[in-house]
Amino acid sequence: MKLLISSEEIIEIAFNYKDQFNKRVITDHLINTAQLKFLKPTLGLLYNDLLKGNYVFLFPNILSRR
Repeated sequence: MKLLISSEEIIEIAFNYKDQFNKRVITDHLINTAQLKFLKPTLGLLYNDLLKGNYVFLFPNILSRR
């Protein structure tokens, strides 16, 4: 399972109180489930290409770190 974003990145982007947030709440399984539920249906075949590392230039701030 390849993740397009880490739990640390999610916390940094989505939550105001980063120091008080329980980092164990956002698991790799939760991220993978969200990717499959929201990104895969939206992106279609492009989703699989993103997991392979293709099209990194579309999301340089996220995918280039993988």
